[in-house]
Amino acid sequence: MARGDDSHSQTKGKILRHLFHLCAGSIPPLLALVLTREWLLIFLGTVAAIFVTIEVLRFLIAPLNQRLISRFAGASEAFKEHETARPIGSTYFMVGAFFTLLFFPRDIAVAALFFSAVGDAVAATVGERYGRTRLGSKSAEGTVAFFVSALIVGGILIVAGLRLNLVTVAVGALVAALVELIPIPFDDNLTIPLISASVMALALLIS
Repeated sequence: MARGDDSHSQTKGKILRHLFHLCAGSIPPLLALVLTREWLLIFLGTVAAIFVTIEVLRFLIAPLNQRLISRFAGASEAFKEHETARPIGSTYFMVGAFFTLLFFPRDIAVAALFFSAVGDAVAATVGERYGRTRLGSKSAEGTVAFFVSALIVGGILIVAGLRLNLVTVAVGALVAALVELIPIPFDDNLTIPLISASVMALALLIS
């Protein structure tokens, strides 16, 4: 019975983490649709700087790091096991969101950030529950779910009036899914929006 309770607790924790990732990750692109570029970059730059400062402090001050881990890890799944000794995914995402919106046109940046927020959460959920075909540490089912969900999000953005087209969205969604799959040495919360935005910008340029 205790083992079943532990399994249920772990599953609930993972679902909460994915839901948090989806909701928190959707904030920057949603803000980009309502704020001016100047205020958006000021806000996101400030938040990203706060995240980075906290990370630096917790690695410089071991008791602070341990206190944060003990406070958040069990209750909210805020920390993955490896994040006790490296920056958390939310920090990478905030930095990635800031630079994506700084370097790329708004509509491309919005799509790339939604790809990361929605696709990553869907891929993790599907991969954990239905993943059977392993591709390294990920699954083919999770990667397909990432691509399909990102493509749907892109289609919604096109219907909503963003200056994108289906080919650009499809290429961006595919690249985002592949970046999430490939084990490159940088956190995918940083690489997914930056790389997919770069590819979409190039696709729009040559189309």
